[in-house]
Amino acid sequence: MRADEPDSLEARIANCYASLSPQERRAADVLLAHAGDAGTYRASELATMADVSKATFSRLVRALEFSNFDAMREHLRALRRSGVPVAIERAPDVSAIISQDIANLHAMHALLDEAVVEAVAEKITASRRIAVCGYRSSLAAASVLRLNLAQIRPDTWLAPGSGQSVAEDIADFDERDLIIAMSFRRHGRWAKELVDWAYGSRIPLALFADDQLRVLAARATWWLECPNVYPGAFDSHAAVMSLVAVLSDRVLALTPDGAQRIDRVNSVHESLGAPPRATSRRTPAGT
Repeated sequence: MRADEPDSLEARIANCYASLSPQERRAADVLLAHAGDAGTYRASELATMADVSKATFSRLVRALEFSNFDAMREHLRALRRSGVPVAIERAPDVSAIISQDIANLHAMHALLDEAVVEAVAEKITASRRIAVCGYRSSLAAASVLRLNLAQIRPDTWLAPGSGQSVAEDIADFDERDLIIAMSFRRHGRWAKELVDWAYGSRIPLALFADDQLRVLAARATWWLECPNVYPGAFDSHAAVMSLVAVLSDRVLALTPDGAQRIDRVNSVHESLGAPPRATSRRTPAGT
């Protein structure tokens, strides 16, 4: 069953997530994290995992339009989803880090519908102009995606430009264009404001984000969740970088003259030569 179909667990949660209480959202997050095996648990066990009362969990079940927990459990079993991030202790070694990255990749695969990736790739190929937006830690993945796409097709840029807001880049966008937004914690207000603006303006938008922005999933044209759990102090970007590579390859395959454009870019790159090396302004001591 596709994740964007109304009867899927992900779609049901996305459609009502904004109206849930904080406690109900915690319970919903546990359901999504255990989408593949939640059908094997009792309601009290899932409530304990979410650190909420059984009554709160029951309210969530009703909000998801199930008559009771047994009906939801049968639904989850029918979905047969898999892929759950594993819990890893802090003070990580290399093995723990790699294990968590692998878990993130499996979780992304379980949450992500390949039809969504295909739809985004097709829209990238067909779009007149594309703005790839990312701030703070999201800028790295946004920059890589923009770099890849700019080699395949023209009129693709990273937004906002230095010293600007994103408004200068997308003010005259319409349904022929595409906004790709990437936001990973810590999130700023810009992500919600951009999604709301695109939704109200009927401009296609693909949102790459972690689970903290599921509340925006229903308003984005395409929602691509990239788990970023990490056993240390910072976040992992293995999942989103992998998805960037997958999406870039798919766009290249769908673009008739993509390979020829890459050759032209490489030719110009070689003609221009490598950028000059930066030199230090320091002078030897005593001079």
